[in-house]
Amino acid sequence: MNQSETPNKWRWWVCGWLLLATMILYMDRLVLTQQEAKVRAAFGILESANSEARYADLDSAFSIAFACGALLFGWLADRWKVWLLYPLVVSMWSIMGCITGMIDNYESLIVCRFFLGLFEAGHWPCALKTTQRILAPSERTLGNGIMQSGAAIGSVVTPGVLLFFREYVTESWRPPFLVIGVLGLLWSAGWFLIIPREPAVAPSSPSDTPKSDALARNEDSWLAVYRDRRFWIMVAVVVCINSTWHFFRVWMPVILRRLHDFDSSEVQVFSMGYYLSADVGSLATGFGSVWLVSRGFSVHGSRLSVFGVCAALALLSLVAIFLPGDAAFLWALPIVAFASLGMFPHYYSFTQELTVKNQGKVTGSLGFICWMVMAGMRAIEGRVADAVRAQGGNVSEEYTFGIVLAGVMPLAALFTLILFWPRSRRHKAADAEATLGEYKAQ
Repeated sequence: MNQSETPNKWRWWVCGWLLLATMILYMDRLVLTQQEAKVRAAFGILESANSEARYADLDSAFSIAFACGALLFGWLADRWKVWLLYPLVVSMWSIMGCITGMIDNYESLIVCRFFLGLFEAGHWPCALKTTQRILAPSERTLGNGIMQSGAAIGSVVTPGVLLFFREYVTESWRPPFLVIGVLGLLWSAGWFLIIPREPAVAPSSPSDTPKSDALARNEDSWLAVYRDRRFWIMVAVVVCINSTWHFFRVWMPVILRRLHDFDSSEVQVFSMGYYLSADVGSLATGFGSVWLVSRGFSVHGSRLSVFGVCAALALLSLVAIFLPGDAAFLWALPIVAFASLGMFPHYYSFTQELTVKNQGKVTGSLGFICWMVMAGMRAIEGRVADAVRAQGGNVSEEYTFGIVLAGVMPLAALFTLILFWPRSRRHKAADAEATLGEYKAQ
C-alpha cells in the first residue's frame, strides 16, 4: 500500500493490521481460559479445596507481568522506533504461546503465563502510538475501535479453532497453542512488508488543538503527565472498565460450566456469540462517536455520551445475582459484552489527549496500575469462591462478588469523567499535540 498515493485509505489499512495484532494477542490469551477444564485436569487443579485460587493465580501471574511489561514497553515505545519494537514484542509473546503447548507441570505453566503477559503488554503502547500518529483527533475513537475490535474477533475465532481441533484433529489442549503462536510470527513478518519506516502523520485540526497547553509546553517532562489531573481520572476509568471485561474473560467459561452445566463445546459456541457481540460494540461505539460529531456534538461530548450508554448496559450483568441459573442471564451476557468492549475505544481516545511525546509512558503507567489491580482482583475472586464453597454456599454465590463489581464499576468510571474532567476541555478535543517534527523525532 503506497501511503503517498492514497493517504486516507492507507491509514485505515494500518488500523486493520493493528486489529490483527489485537486478535492474535487475545487468541494467545484466551486459548487457556477457553480450555480451562482440560488445562485444570492436565495440571491437577480441576477439583480440589483450593482449585479456584490456583486457577486464579494463573491470571494473577499474567496480570502482574502485564503490569511490569506495560511500564517497560511504555518507556521503550517513547525511545525506540515502534516500527522495530512492535513486531519484536509480538514475536516474543507468540514464542511463549508455543512453549505453553509443550510444558507438563503447573510451575512451568505459571512461568509461561508470566512471560506471555510481560510481552503482550507491549502491544498497547505501540498500537496507541501508531493510531495517535496517523489519525486526526476526531478519527481516533473509530481507529481505536477498529484496533480494539481485534480483541473480540480473536475471542470469537479462538472457540472456533478449538472446536475445529476437537472435531477434526485432536482433543488435546496443546496443538492450538502452537498454531496460534505461529500466527503471531507470521504477523511480525507481514509488518515489515506492509508498514513503512516513517508512517504518514495526520494533520491536527486547529479547532481540535488548544492554542495553549501547559502539558504540551512541557512534553520533555514525564512528570508533567502525573501533574495533570486527567491522568488520575484515567487511572480510575481504566480500572473500572477492565473490571467488567476481564472478570468475564476469566470466569465466564467456569460459570457456564458449573452454573449452567455447559460442556466444552457449548462453552465454545456461547463464547463465539458473546465475543461477536463485543466486536459489534467496539466498532459500533466508534462509529457512533464519529456520527455524533458529524451532528454537531463536541468530540468530548460524543465520547462521553456513548461511554454513558455502555456503562448503563453493563449493569445487566447484575441479572446473574437475581436470576443466577436462569436463561435471562445468558441473554444479558452478550449485551454486557457489547457494552464492556465498547468503552475501550473512548478510554484510549481520552488518554491520547494527554501527550504525544510521552504517549507510551502514559499507556504503560496506566497499564501498570490497572493490571496490578486486576491481579489482586482475580486472586481475591478465586479465594472468595473457594471460601464460599467451603462454607457450603451454592455455586452462584461463589461469583457474586466479582459480578457485582463487573456491573457497577463502569458507572463509577462515567461519574468520574462527568464530575472531574476539566471544564476547559469539554468542548474541544484537548490533544496536547506537538508539531510534525515531534512526531518524526520518535
